[in-house]
Amino acid sequence: DVNEKEFEHSLLICPDSYKRKVLENLSANKKMIDIHFLSLSEFRKRKTFDYDIRSIQFLKDEYGLSISNAREILENLSYVDVDKQYHNEKADQLVFYRKKLEEKGLLKQDPLFEKLIKGRRIFVAGYGLLNKEDERLIKGTIFPYEFRKKKYKVHTFAQIEEEVLFIYERINTLVYEEGVDINKIFVMNVSEDYYSYFKRFNHYYPFTIEVKEEDTLIGTGLAKKFLSWIDTLSKQEIYERLSQEDSQVALKLISLINAYPSYKLSQVKDFIEEDLKRTKLSFVKQNNLVHQVDLYHEFDEDEYVFLPGFNDRFPQMKGDTDYIDDKMARLFDLSDTEEKNALIKENVRGYLSSINHLYLSYAERSPFVKYEFSNLLSDERSEERRVGKECRSR
Repeated sequence: DVNEKEFEHSLLICPDSYKRKVLENLSANKKMIDIHFLSLSEFRKRKTFDYDIRSIQFLKDEYGLSISNAREILENLSYVDVDKQYHNEKADQLVFYRKKLEEKGLLKQDPLFEKLIKGRRIFVAGYGLLNKEDERLIKGTIFPYEFRKKKYKVHTFAQIEEEVLFIYERINTLVYEEGVDINKIFVMNVSEDYYSYFKRFNHYYPFTIEVKEEDTLIGTGLAKKFLSWIDTLSKQEIYERLSQEDSQVALKLISLINAYPSYKLSQVKDFIEEDLKRTKLSFVKQNNLVHQVDLYHEFDEDEYVFLPGFNDRFPQMKGDTDYIDDKMARLFDLSDTEEKNALIKENVRGYLSSINHLYLSYAERSPFVKYEFSNLLSDERSEERRVGKECRSR
């Protein structure tokens, strides 16, 4: 619940799903509060600096960097002190790049941001505990996930097919015997291992579990045509052709054209190809099916959540593979891999404890991998082994 006095004239840093819940709460209670919303990534960029195509182009042309490598460097420049020598080749290289970009005016700062947040109390919610670099940057009140001690039943199966059968049978009981609204049932953090089973079982039951196979624009036929048009057609001609297409892909391609207003498309074709690889196709939200959602989605108390694949690979841990490795992290006083993983575990444990109706399950084997119990919940966990049975047909 939103406390009017506490949150009046505030900045709330939160994910979109959390923002929606806050706005729904305010609307339901007929409250009007002066809250400004930003995501964590938006806050970081506006508090420090952002970059654009000119910044990437400069690093690409001057230093021979690939577009992806230039982006990676730009994402990590805010951590270095330009007045410091680190005696570390990679760190000092970041300092060099930042100085050059600043000299060229290629790091975009928001001169109005400090005025926007001046006098506002800053709150962070929906992210759990933050790493120490974000805490330093934000200097606000952080609402962690409140850990609620409870016992969990983890349903264990020999094969994924048996696990999926359990999920469908339980959902069938919830909807058709217990009267639960299907729009209040979710599957969370589903890996691709489960997609083929969901597609098959959707034919056996009188309800559907959403399958989100995330394709990118680069794999679509229209995007391939679009790339070929860049070599022979003007921007206006391409726009007209795309306008005749009635599809989500066409709309995304038009948005991509609009992202480069000052350039001929042939000048930025390599950037566009990179964008096509990075841009995922979104799904039109439908009703009356079991929705697939990501970890940290915000749930109401009367919603039911199934989390398959609750094995020793969950949650996904960090390796020392980031551009800023552990040695550099200690130079910049950033969280290292061990600290990041401890934070992930603590946040996930707190988050899961907040879900009122939670079904945890895992299969001991997929076609190629053998899994063990997740140690995430340790003392709070109890195992219930299940055996497979024939699935019912419609």
